[in-house]
Amino acid sequence: MSQSLANVLLHIVFSTKNRAPFLQVPVIREEMNAYMVGTLNAIGCPSLIVRTVEDH
Repeated sequence: MSQSLANVLLHIVFSTKNRAPFLQVPVIREEMNAYMVGTLNAIGCPSLIVRTVEDH
């Protein structure tokens, strides 16, 4: 019996609107990480690494 396996990994980079620097506060970045992980889990997409940086 044959089977097909697929592993699709995505690296997504985006910036804030007008490159506004509102991700400079670590607490906000942690909340953003938690929000993205929750959203990805809700659509059945497990995340390996979710990270926000202040200058993206």
